[in-house]
Amino acid sequence: MTEEVFTKNVKRIENIYSELIKGETNPQKEVEMRVDLIDALSNLDASLYSEKEKNQEFITLLAKLREALLNWDPYGQWFRHQKELVDTVYEVIIKAKNVVFTKSSNSAEEATRLKTELNVLKNELNELRSLMSSLL
Repeated sequence: MTEEVFTKNVKRIENIYSELIKGETNPQKEVEMRVDLIDALSNLDASLYSEKEKNQEFITLLAKLREALLNWDPYGQWFRHQKELVDTVYEVIIKAKNVVFTKSSNSAEEATRLKTELNVLKNELNELRSLMSSLL
């Protein structure tokens, strides 16, 4: 689940970035996109909560970008003219592809256990159906 949230928010950041770089924006629209970027960064950070040790460099980059976004005044220079901000967002998008998610062995074991239980229940249900058919 967290990997899905992560991927979805990276895509969100890519779309916002593209719009800010190529699209027709105005200060109000850039304010809204800034808020959306900060929200997406928070979601990325939250989705990495259990993976902090393996992704510390990326988490530090997220914090750097969040700080830069908070310090950016959208009513001043346009986003596309903020070289450091543009470069940092791009770096987050690129480095997001290297984020490591570990698959929990407990989850795999739990899935196997549940599949086994489901098969047992299916067999019992089939036996009950056979018994009911023979009674009718």
